[in-house]
Amino acid sequence: MNATGTTATGTTAGAGPVRRYRGFISYSHAADDRLAPALQSGLHRFAKPWYRLRAMRLFRDKTGLAVTPELWGSIQKALADADYFILLASPQASQSKWVEQEVDWWLRNRSASHLLIVWTDGELAWDPAAGDFDWTKTTALPRRLEKVFQEEPNHLDLRFAKTSAHLSLRQPKFLEAIAGLSATLQGRSLDELIGEDLGQHRKAMRLLRFARCGWVGDLDAHGRRSRVPSHAGPKNCGRLGERARRRGEPGATGGDVPRRGGPVAGSARDQS
Repeated sequence: MNATGTTATGTTAGAGPVRRYRGFISYSHAADDRLAPALQSGLHRFAKPWYRLRAMRLFRDKTGLAVTPELWGSIQKALADADYFILLASPQASQSKWVEQEVDWWLRNRSASHLLIVWTDGELAWDPAAGDFDWTKTTALPRRLEKVFQEEPNHLDLRFAKTSAHLSLRQPKFLEAIAGLSATLQGRSLDELIGEDLGQHRKAMRLLRFARCGWVGDLDAHGRRSRVPSHAGPKNCGRLGERARRRGEPGATGGDVPRRGGPVAGSARDQS
């Protein structure tokens, strides 16, 4: 154990393993080369504190791998350093040797309870009598998942995303999907996370307005203005400052904060 309380294996005294990635995204490039980065970006941005680069770290092969001759070795290291396995399920993924290898590694080394299915294409059919997927109908999952789950696993249906020209958190349906997945990955309630996302969005917009007025240096870690700036700014910034002083709300700008969307309800690997 070193001076920070972390053991050589990456665990913290009195706690479980400290892993680098919240999730490992496994997918077929042929099927989801557009959706996978959009999913990663959405999870990075949802409920992200304004002062952090991302809300969580996720591994996706095109962003997490350095140029190396030991491709599978690098993937195994990333799998071992992830809390969850996020499978983008599609017919192409079910036939991909890379996805099959990644799923097999996870089931041999980790728990199926931390394997999350994101359905992007094809068919998923559960047979209650057999207590397994109906493999005569299911086309979106690799056969390695046969008899793995004790009961029907929850899954996230993202098939609608196939027909969306542009995916972003401004789209209510995509935002809802990202929020639900993010809550699972972070082990927090959906309501709590949605509230935090709205709060962080307001802080970011407040920061943007202050930046335009030259007030960024007067903001604290919570996005609040610590003192009224003494210098005179543009005419509209002066009005904002006067309004904030009258209301006695540090950091208040007096304007409505725009809200997102609407209500929330090159390797061999590239060929798979």
